Amino acid sequence: VETASQVGRMTFMVATAIGMSWIIIVNQGPQHLAGAIEEITRDPFLVLLILNVVLIILGTFLEPASTLLIVVPVILP
Repeated sequence: VETASQVGRMTFMVATAIGMSWIIIVNQGPQHLAGAIEEITRDPFLVLLILNVVLIILGTFLEPASTLLIVVPVILP
């Protein structure tokens, strides 16, 4: 019974993360994020530093699987 409960929670988290990722992509989230980072700097090392800080902050509050499902579609393009 406990295993089924844990699987249900994990499935809910993944489904929610996928839905959130779709909403971000439909609303042009990656383009806005790229524009905001480009306004700050064009140096590739600073861009990586900014992304690392954002990922550390998100990793503090979210599950790793949820973080990856939300962030990868935004950062990848």
